Amino acid sequence: MALCVLDAETGEQLHRIETGLPVFSPPAIADDRLYVGMGTGDYVHTAEDLGQKPGGAVWCFDLTTMEVLWKSPTGRTVLGAVAVGQGRCYAASRDGVLYQIDADNGRLLATFDARASLIASPALGERTVYVISEAGTLHGLDIEGLA
Repeated sequence: MALCVLDAETGEQLHRIETGLPVFSPPAIADDRLYVGMGTGDYVHTAEDLGQKPGGAVWCFDLTTMEVLWKSPTGRTVLGAVAVGQGRCYAASRDGVLYQIDADNGRLLATFDARASLIASPALGERTVYVISEAGTLHGLDIEGLA
């Protein structure tokens, strides 16, 4: 289980970083950093369905060196892209929690429990972060504290 960075023209592998968790989410890039979510389970199966221990994380890499700058745990896998803006990351997890993480150091700032799995990427507006649950509920939350 690894994050692989390929040359877009040749397909040659430039970097391979072992993660210990499957990487499902599309990468997000902001301010010379790469953010990616990962975890056990997938879009169809929970970790338990696959005989795995539940868990997930968001990792941040320096885009130039591919050095891991920080890791922030989540309760379950992060399947959608991490949304990044205004110095924060927003990661929607299969555990039904939206995680607000400091983009500089990976410190958890706030959470919101949607009470249903979150498998899609959150979307950022100027003052609002939006996330939709598997139950079909669209949540619009204050970008500052997820209220």
